[in-house]
Order: sequence, then structure tokens, then C-alpha cells
Amino acid sequence: MMKFLIIVALILAPLFSEAQTKEVIIPKHNDLYSVFVETIERGDTGINYGEFRNAFQQSKQYKIKQEKRSQYDSLKKVVIKGISTEDYDAIILAGKSMLDIDYTSLFAHKYLFQAYRINGDKRNEKKHEAIQLGLLQSILKSGDGRTCETGWKVVQVEEEYFLIYALGSQFIKQKTVTAGTISCDEMRITDKYNKEESYFFNISSFYPPKN
Repeated sequence: MMKFLIIVALILAPLFSEAQTKEVIIPKHNDLYSVFVETIERGDTGINYGEFRNAFQQSKQYKIKQEKRSQYDSLKKVVIKGISTEDYDAIILAGKSMLDIDYTSLFAHKYLFQAYRINGDKRNEKKHEAIQLGLLQSILKSGDGRTCETGWKVVQVEEEYFLIYALGSQFIKQKTVTAGTISCDEMRITDKYNKEESYFFNISSFYPPKN
């Protein structure tokens, strides 16, 4: 019986793509970020996403992402190519690899839930859509983006561009401004109504004002 099961497994193995079988690497840094990732991968997406993003910034993985920036950006390019060629397995594989580097990546979760939706994988579609929405809402709830003092709090610049994209706006230019003890990126954009205005992002947690 055991030999039969092994033979069946060997026959079926090629039918499962690398994208289907790849598991996200759970970091083992003995910190809160690692705990959050493990919790989500166990199936619990009802976490505090603001705390999750802050935990990432304070984690060893945050520095690792800076070291692996070129690899992360290359994976994004693979995703973009996969979108143009409708290669959804490639999108899923690259998206999971992006999460190995940064599980808080809004872009990766968006790519994944959309690819899983097209592939008909409802469970993973709902999982990554819930994570993306949780991360996005945690930023939107942190301010109103209208002034530097009330800017949306971000822990990395990538979040700024995702939010601009999510709001249906087009980026024009950026400059860094300060308001007392707060540093902000003022992002000049054209909104979905073709109106030009500024969004403000509080970047004090990783780029404090200079004295």
C-alpha cells in the first residue's frame, strides 16, 4: 500500500506547479513581525495591521529588505511581465517571493489576490485581499493626508505610491517638508477627477526632521 501511495505521489507531483507548492518563508527573528507572519500563515487574518507594519519596521527583516531591494524590485518586474502575458502562476510565484522579503508588501498582496481570483482559488483570493485591505486601512486611519501635521503615517516610501495608486491618482512630483517635529513627503498628484492637489505622508518614523 505504501509503495502504491509513493508511486501515485510521484505521478501527481508534476501536475502541481511551483507556484502552487511554494510556501512563504516565515522569518525566525524572534520578534513581533515574525509572530505576525506566522499567525497570518496559520490562517488568522484578523490581526492589528498598524501594529504589524510597525513591527516590520522594527524587525531585522526591515533591514534585510533594504539589502535585497534589487531582488525585490526584480520580482516586481516579473509580476508586471506575468500580467502582460497572463502568466498567473508566474505572478503567484513572484508574489510569494516578494512576501518572503516583506510580508507587509501591499503590492504583493494585491498581485496575489487578483491572480488567485483569475485562477479560481477562492480561499487564497480572500486571504490576500483581506491582508491588503487591512494594511491599506491601517494607513488611511492614521491621518487624513491633507496637511503635514495630519499626514498618513507610513513606514516605507513604497506605501505612499501604493496609496496614490489605490486612490486612483497620478503622481506628479515629490518634496520633503517639515512641520515642527514631523517630517513629511508632500506628493503632488492629479486625482481621479483630474484635479491637482497634494497628499501628505508622515515619514518621521524613518526620516526624522533634521535639527
